Amino acid sequence: MYDQPIKLLLVDDDEDEYVIIRDLLSQIDWADFELHWAPTYATAQEVAKPGDHQVFLVDYRLGEHSGLDFMRWLRLEDSTTPVILLTAYGDHDLDMKAMRDGAADYLEKERLTAFVLERSIRYALDREKNLTLLRKSEMQLRLLSSKLIEAQENERKLIARELHDSIGASLTAIIYGLEEAIDSVSGEQAIQLREVLSMAQETVEETRRISSNLRPSILDDLGILATINWFFRQFQSLYDSINIEKHIEVQEDEVAAPLKIAIYRIVQEALNNAAKHSEAGTVRVSLRHTEERLELTIADNGVGFDPATLFHQGEPGTGMGLDGMKERTELLGGSFTISSKREEGTVVKASWPLSFSRPP
Repeated sequence: MYDQPIKLLLVDDDEDEYVIIRDLLSQIDWADFELHWAPTYATAQEVAKPGDHQVFLVDYRLGEHSGLDFMRWLRLEDSTTPVILLTAYGDHDLDMKAMRDGAADYLEKERLTAFVLERSIRYALDREKNLTLLRKSEMQLRLLSSKLIEAQENERKLIARELHDSIGASLTAIIYGLEEAIDSVSGEQAIQLREVLSMAQETVEETRRISSNLRPSILDDLGILATINWFFRQFQSLYDSINIEKHIEVQEDEVAAPLKIAIYRIVQEALNNAAKHSEAGTVRVSLRHTEERLELTIADNGVGFDPATLFHQGEPGTGMGLDGMKERTELLGGSFTISSKREEGTVVKASWPLSFSRPP
């Protein structure tokens, strides 16, 4: 038994239906109901305010509109109130479409009884309660995942700085010492010292490479656009058989700060995957604004693959894989897709709303 009346909104242009629904509700004894009535689609939009009702009972036919139109409008308003669609006739295809679009139930008016209505309302309320708990759990998981990724990036940044500033500086000092020592000896000793010097110089280069892969300092110093250009140069020095077509159509200040590392990691992972697996000759990288979203697309003309079989595999050292790219995108309120077919190449696409803000 509910402590407070359950507030329902009936959206139907027939007043007789309001009377029928009211009478059926009076026969249900496990709760008290407060039924409101909106005779038109426009009226329903005016009174369907968030939190005012616990269930909407909506006629499928609403003049020029339909119950499905009302459900779509509710989604645009970020309403999670469950909707029970009512119809004068049964239609299996319409029933399935309504359920796919998110209706809690689909009832035929001619077969409507107090028992059927009570069961449908109870189911809708229980479903919404469970969905609320699920959304809360998902929000908590997103928050934890976001903090984990942030901690990972901070750790990478710290290690990269230590490699560059501490180990890199020490190796540089060793190189200077070896160069001075070489000038003071000759013969076999000089040859041996030159070999050691060469090894030290190679170690410096490898340390710089590892540091840059962990967290390129240019990202923090100059931003995402400079970092992308730097990464393309580094990439093509390693894979000169792959041509990169770059289409960057945004300005630095048009990319929100939290998105910058995500964009870099996705570009890094996608290009490394293309180099290792695609056999592509060309990779096209696009970063642009559409009317409502910031959109990143990486497309190659390679051999393609089955995304379902490789979705969890990432290149060593990136800690990502395709599922990692998806997670980074969605944690920042974006959407991620990957499409690929054998011999038809691969397209990776991540996009975020222009009204982007940090996840809670």
